[in-house]
Amino acid sequence: MVNYCTGMYHSPCSQHPLLKHLFPEGNPKRPFVKKPTTTGTQFKISVDSLMKNLVSKQLHYVRCIRPNTGHHARLFEPGLVQHQVKYLGLLETVRIRRSGFCYRLPFDQFVSRYKLLSPVTWPCSPCSPVEAVHAILHGLPIPRGEFAFGRSKLFVRSPRSVFELEEFRRDRLEDLAVLIQKVWRGYHQRKDYLKRKRSQIIIASAWRSWRAKEEYRNLKQKKLVEWAVRTIQRYYIRWKRRHFLISLAIDLSTLCDSPISREWPPCPRRLTETSLLIRRLHHKWRCHKYRMRFDQVSRNRMREKVTASIIFRDRKASYAKSVSHPFLGDYVRLRQNVQWKKMSLESNDQYVVFADMINKITRSSGKV
Repeated sequence: MVNYCTGMYHSPCSQHPLLKHLFPEGNPKRPFVKKPTTTGTQFKISVDSLMKNLVSKQLHYVRCIRPNTGHHARLFEPGLVQHQVKYLGLLETVRIRRSGFCYRLPFDQFVSRYKLLSPVTWPCSPCSPVEAVHAILHGLPIPRGEFAFGRSKLFVRSPRSVFELEEFRRDRLEDLAVLIQKVWRGYHQRKDYLKRKRSQIIIASAWRSWRAKEEYRNLKQKKLVEWAVRTIQRYYIRWKRRHFLISLAIDLSTLCDSPISREWPPCPRRLTETSLLIRRLHHKWRCHKYRMRFDQVSRNRMREKVTASIIFRDRKASYAKSVSHPFLGDYVRLRQNVQWKKMSLESNDQYVVFADMINKITRSSGKV
């Protein structure tokens, strides 16, 4: 790998003596000298001048005829000359030039070469060759006197008309080339667009398929997680219920057996209703167990206390003080009275509800 040093070229105003020697034309003090014309430029100028000269002149065709086959001077072979004149078409050319025309062309060849000059004949001519030639010439700015129609050929009077036809054809070819390029580019761009569209559809389809699969996979995973959560919750709730019931059975054995006790172990939020039902059942069982401790007399006494509470509670001021005292009913010992015993035997009624000494007040006089 070769490395070149370019340090001396960095400054546009370098004063290096080697650069001044190698590039003297860069010296601003040197007078301007016009560069000599190249060979290519000279050839181009000569061709342009020749074409301008030829266009301004009248065209003449030169045909060379070989007089003999041995290339000898002053030797003329009539058969060979006649053969060349016949097959080169010199007689016909001379007759055409004598009539004032310089160029001839069959109708079908003329249409084939110049059909692009008329929209009637391009790209395909629907009419006959003669009508197609008339349509082509009708659309061109060339005088009608420059053309003459034969039985199978079109005759052109001056070379300038031929040159104009060629100029029109060349310009039309450029327009058609642009049109073909435009159509081709449009076709190419459309093919590329359709290819990109198909690629986009394939990519979009693959992406939608992948997204659908991902959504299905996520949904399946979500359902699996939800099922696992529900299963865990179900087993946890069962364990919590079982644990609560076991701990409740242990805690209830240590609670007070009094029916008026309001002590109760706390419960989980989901087991509030269950805890309430169990508490009611336990309270009934505890009350039943408490009642089973007493005999029939004590039960009757308790019924009397309940009845007294219903009647006198919040109605009699001295009721609260009398709750602790048992209700006797017989405060005068009526059961030990001989007359009472005799009367109870006769009436077969020995139950005394209430017996006590009272003071009776007469309603009419108010006396005791």
